Amino acid sequence: MKRKVLNRILKNPMSITGDADLDAQLNALLYHDDIEYVKQGLEIADSLGVDVLDKAVGEMIAGGVIKVDDVDIGNRVEQRNWFIFLFELQKQQDKPFKFWKKFKYLDLSFNDIEDYLPYFKNLTNLDSLILDDCYLEEFPQNFKFLKKLKGLSLARNEISEIPEWIDTFKKLEYFDLASNDIYDLPDSITKLKKLKWISLKGNPIATSTKTMNQLRIEMPYLDIWY
Repeated sequence: MKRKVLNRILKNPMSITGDADLDAQLNALLYHDDIEYVKQGLEIADSLGVDVLDKAVGEMIAGGVIKVDDVDIGNRVEQRNWFIFLFELQKQQDKPFKFWKKFKYLDLSFNDIEDYLPYFKNLTNLDSLILDDCYLEEFPQNFKFLKKLKGLSLARNEISEIPEWIDTFKKLEYFDLASNDIYDLPDSITKLKKLKWISLKGNPIATSTKTMNQLRIEMPYLDIWY
């Protein structure tokens, strides 16, 4: 954590439990330089209930400790670690955390995310999702809830079929499907009128298929990589 962020937060400690001693303990842990102490603090907050953890994470997002948007390359590994940890906490709860709606960017590349797929339906404000090299064998059903996506990257997985409901992503502009096992595309993909770029490199798809021809005719501006 950057020292200036830590100092700013410590000058305005959060109060989430109403107990001064417990709040002091949580602040000392949640705004520690060592991420292991931070995780310990989140586990304590989690043990106090969904609402306490929601507020704690919300404060950390507001303070810039946890990044939710415009994550640069240097922060991507850190954000992946946060998400894996938060997903693990979510698995222990019966209802979704409210803080999921604050996230707009997510890169979980190079992780086996199968156990976390049920929780993607809570990330309804995501506009960029990168799941390259995640061992995906099919297009996740819960993605249909991510209607604000503008960028979606699923490169180097084992996906063989794109669902007909792909036109759910009305705002999608960039779609990376490179190096999967896709033989054809659904007709509904031609309804993605905001799509600017799609990569189909490394797929066994035939460039002369009906849908590919439709894309060229109906979306002549579309940059297709294959």
